[in-house]
Order: sequence, then C-alpha cells, then structure tokens
Amino acid sequence: MVACGPNPFRPYPAPASWPARVLDLARQLYEGTAVRLILHDALLDAGHAELAEHFRQEAVHPKGCWVLDVVLGRE
Repeated sequence: MVACGPNPFRPYPAPASWPARVLDLARQLYEGTAVRLILHDALLDAGHAELAEHFRQEAVHPKGCWVLDVVLGRE
C-alpha cells in the first residue's frame, strides 16, 4: 500500500485559518471516515485546487498524509 504520496517536500501556502467544513472533514478523514471526495469538493470551494486534486487521485489517506497534515496543522 502506498502511503498517500507523493509528498512534494515543499511548503504549501496554507491560509491562516481553514473553513470550518474543511477542518471538520479533514478530522473525519484522519479518523478513518470515508469522506475524501466530500473533502475534495470542500477544498475546491475554499480555493485549494492543488490539495483537492490529491483527494481525487489518492484513495488511501492514512495518518501521516501530507495534505491532511497541512490542513490540520500537524508537522
């Protein structure tokens, strides 16, 4: 199983705060709830197409997924 790649090894210009819907969905996906395509749409609505595309392309998002880490502020 591929662990949610590829990691771009470059910082993403994350906003100072995320929309509540994006945060809620990211937390749900982090905990294992199957909401990746809903999170994709929420990220598109928030203007983050690059991150949204990650959730369309990658089916598995384990803890440590670089995009979830960006949204949730994890390092």
